[in-house]
Amino acid sequence: MSDRARVIGATLFFLAFWVVVYGGASVVSGYVPWRVPVALPSEPWVPLVPAFSGVYLSLGGLLLLAPAVLRTWDNVRPLFRLLIAQTVIAAACFVLIPARAEPWLDPAPQGLVMTVADTINLERNYFPSLHVTYSWTAALAITRHGGRPVVALAWAWALGITAATLLLHQHYVLDVVAGIALAVGGWRAVGSFGALR
Repeated sequence: MSDRARVIGATLFFLAFWVVVYGGASVVSGYVPWRVPVALPSEPWVPLVPAFSGVYLSLGGLLLLAPAVLRTWDNVRPLFRLLIAQTVIAAACFVLIPARAEPWLDPAPQGLVMTVADTINLERNYFPSLHVTYSWTAALAITRHGGRPVVALAWAWALGITAATLLLHQHYVLDVVAGIALAVGGWRAVGSFGALR
């Protein structure tokens, strides 16, 4: 099987896996009788900027850029494995630490693009932000294999997605911090993917 076919197959598998695990965590967390407050006192003052909806939804593009830069299946396979591990860890957090939704969080969607972004988030899947985890993981992978212009693009993209999670009021600051920790911690834990080869 060619590298391209393997990447396509792995991409489709990960998409299906994400739908089941992410969606399942949202459903199961609805039966958990407790909610954990994670909002900081200053957070209600974060402005709502619906124009960032497109940036928020562009995560898929950044995730697809990573295999294009990594090129070979030997380089891409560890990335998929890490994303799967991060999804499982995040799903466990969604169920065991279901964040309490404050009144100002997850506002009524303004426009079609924000409606799509809001729908994808489902409910209670706040801590950690997988948008942040996935975007930072992709940027870390691209940093290892890409040239400077591509690396700069990847990090600008990841930081834009990170900002969008807050400016659309889809996540708390602690969700973002936890998302970064899951990305960086996962990267370090596998020795820049070496342990996953």
